[in-house]
Amino acid sequence: LANPNAAEVFLALGDAYLKLQTGGGEAMTNYEEALAKTNDKSLVYSKIGSLWYQARNYERALENYEHAKNADPQNPMPYKDLADAYYRINKFELAKQNTEKYLALSDKTVDDQVQYANLLFLSKHYKEAETKMNEVMKVATKKSYMYRVLGYSQYETKDYTNALSSMQQFFKMDKDNTGIISSDYLYTGRIFTALAATDSSKAAAYADSA
Repeated sequence: LANPNAAEVFLALGDAYLKLQTGGGEAMTNYEEALAKTNDKSLVYSKIGSLWYQARNYERALENYEHAKNADPQNPMPYKDLADAYYRINKFELAKQNTEKYLALSDKTVDDQVQYANLLFLSKHYKEAETKMNEVMKVATKKSYMYRVLGYSQYETKDYTNALSSMQQFFKMDKDNTGIISSDYLYTGRIFTALAATDSSKAAAYADSA
């Protein structure tokens, strides 16, 4: 190699070691060498952050993703990485905020917008979650989990009739039950209970369903 100390070499070595089952330590060593020799520190910090993320050390991942963001504030990827790491430690408001910064700089794919709608729900911005999911569903192929976010959000805003409709559509689309989780039944039970309390003519039927 003409320049065996070039940052690109250490980056490539780090990437290669990362593919080995026990290569994490050597990958980190090479990424740290690359960091000392490059001006593109955002990329290297992102790789180091991802290494910590894979090790489930989310605090160290966040630290390096923050460095990556600060090194290049116009690069959308560190914001997505930060959002993913904050999501993993249940800091949903911070995940939402970083997703918003990522979306402002990215091409706003459908998957990214679905994830944003989910984060809006998790961070308790229920009406915004409903609005965003309805917006996405107008332009994307409808998936069962989209109705889950919609139904949960509608329940939280006390729109019980539409919440029930959304959850019924969710269960209808997930015919083999592979995508159903316990909270789906819990939320549907809550919806029936709420309807029983607000519609006396069908209270008994709703209560039975709950």
